[in-house]
Amino acid sequence: MKYLLPLIFFSLSIAPLAGQGTLQFNQVITQTNYTGYQADFSAGPFVVPAGKVWKIVSAVGGGCNNQFVISLNNGLNSGWLGGPSNQITPFWLKAGDALAITCQAGNASNNFYFLSIIEFNVIP
Repeated sequence: MKYLLPLIFFSLSIAPLAGQGTLQFNQVITQTNYTGYQADFSAGPFVVPAGKVWKIVSAVGGGCNNQFVISLNNGLNSGWLGGPSNQITPFWLKAGDALAITCQAGNASNNFYFLSIIEFNVIP
């Protein structure tokens, strides 16, 4: 018992040192584009700056025969983003991650995309 109290105190005193940092709100970023009537397009890459993290709050695409693709880090992780009713939300990106949107429908349509991003500073 006499060793338990110092052990608990020591554990609680070093716990804040093991954290990954604090997030501080920096800005809201909106990326949007209406590409008009065309077959294929790509947007990005949108790269998260050093010392920042992004929370993708909403990602919406329309047109493109519902064949939008969001790719992270040059296609290492990809997901479909089809039509205004299909949304990928929310997800987090760390510093250095790259986000791109592509449409390769093969035939022309009125294409658009909308990204809503909250950027945070990482405070060590």
